[in-house]
Amino acid sequence: MLSYAPVSGGQYKQSDNVIMEVGVDGARRVRFAPTPADETAATMEQLILSYTDARSSYNVNQLLLIPCFVLDFLCIHPFSDGNGRNKTEGQAFCLAHERQPKNR
Repeated sequence: MLSYAPVSGGQYKQSDNVIMEVGVDGARRVRFAPTPADETAATMEQLILSYTDARSSYNVNQLLLIPCFVLDFLCIHPFSDGNGRNKTEGQAFCLAHERQPKNR
């Protein structure tokens, strides 16, 4: 089934994408323009480094940090397909990790 997919899984998007809105009159407009494809890898690396740094700070509410990470991930929109599914998995991972003792 995956042989029919337009891109290989696990790779960042190769071309820019936009989130489109279609009005009741059929008019299309760009609702959101995510991070350009050529900036995606560096932006994702920065997101992960920032999240890791914030997790180690006792001045940051850890449960509020998770939705901030999720929002940034969705704004980057790093994959051509499956961003919502990856967001859900990442959120579940972060929540599960938060229940672990801090000294791990």
